[in-house]
Amino acid sequence: MANAVLEAMSALTELEAIGDIMENNLAHLAQVNAGGTIRITPESLVELNGLHKQVSRALTSALSAFITESAEVAEAVMGMKEEINRTEVRIRAWKARRLQETLTPEKIASYTMQVDTLENLKRIYYHAKRVAKLVVREDGAADWVQADDGMPAVAVAD
Repeated sequence: MANAVLEAMSALTELEAIGDIMENNLAHLAQVNAGGTIRITPESLVELNGLHKQVSRALTSALSAFITESAEVAEAVMGMKEEINRTEVRIRAWKARRLQETLTPEKIASYTMQVDTLENLKRIYYHAKRVAKLVVREDGAADWVQADDGMPAVAVAD
């Protein structure tokens, strides 16, 4: 029972971190471009939306794995790492090539916003993966450590 409570607290901590990324980082990026001053091409939107869908699927699956205690679903979430990394690297390289074609202040602003979005989506996946790792443990029990704030936290190797 105590482990279940600590695992739930750890999952909530990860969800809070995701909420912080959304509130402090992604919402800030949207607010910066509220006036539409930074132009993002339709092709770039397709690419960013593709990564967003991958990360959303990972988060939804991680929560499902945690709630249902499905090791199979949790393993699938952890297995998404390579796909998400490949997508992020591919988009980043594509954006860098496009930026080099014509270096203008507008393109630099667009590139910066899009790379920040990529990094934040990848961070959200990182926290989703940590939720999934709460379900899949090698010895069947979590390894608990004391977090910086003094609260117990599950030790999760990345």
